[in-house]
Amino acid sequence: MHKVLIIGSTGMLGSALIARYGVRQAFGIDHSLVDIADKVELTAFLKQARPRLIINAAAYNAVDACEESQEEALRAFSVNGDGVRNLAAYAARNDIPFISFSSDYVFDGRKGVYIETDTPKPPNVYGASKLAGETALQDIARSHPVWQWYLVRTSKLFGKPGSSPTGKRSFFDKIRESMANATTVEAIDGETSCFTYVPDLAEAVLSLERDVAAPGIYHLVNETPVTWYAGAVALAKLVAPDTRIVPVSPEHFSRPAPRPASSVLMNTKRPVLRPYTEALHAFVREI
Repeated sequence: MHKVLIIGSTGMLGSALIARYGVRQAFGIDHSLVDIADKVELTAFLKQARPRLIINAAAYNAVDACEESQEEALRAFSVNGDGVRNLAAYAARNDIPFISFSSDYVFDGRKGVYIETDTPKPPNVYGASKLAGETALQDIARSHPVWQWYLVRTSKLFGKPGSSPTGKRSFFDKIRESMANATTVEAIDGETSCFTYVPDLAEAVLSLERDVAAPGIYHLVNETPVTWYAGAVALAKLVAPDTRIVPVSPEHFSRPAPRPASSVLMNTKRPVLRPYTEALHAFVREI
């Protein structure tokens, strides 16, 4: 087929990637068609599909669920760890460029601001599962020195929801809904990191391949790190200026998984993405 294969194409990020590449250049699949953790099933599919580039936007991201349940933790490692390993192994063996995504949650937040070469130390099960995928990809890459691979770390994704019924809604979607139903909305004034608008991320990902950038790890996020509270205030100014946003501590909400206090991803290798506030204006127009 020789098109770009986008895995997880019905999710928020996958949908943005499909939109950016276009149906003439790309085709997508989700977990209902192929289980990336099943090596035999995946290999059979990829042999038939014959993609020119594989982009893995599939992810297990129920951060709290996998902290509470052993079954959910196994699912997280299956998708985020084994799935990445299986895809990377096939792509490397067949010299197919490969792009996969990871998270700021591979860092514990003690350093505050992280560059691409910093050593991960996950604070929770979800972060550990993402690190498992990172480690598998880098191990495979070491055995294939001329292979074109990219590991993209990002954070706080927002954008138009995907079509998957199990897809995760962004923070801004949830806050916007709360603003429509209440005059006062609480938001955590903590956990500083960078919001990332998925159309901007999709464009940056396309440019990695287009520029034939050096293989390796990249941090791609919109500029201007902020807390959840500051993000909520910025959204309220655009869609509900009469809403009162109340700052609360991270402990105010019951969340089983520990979060990093500051996990700002610094992009030191690629053109920077615009400030998240500019992207937020685009998001509001889009919805």
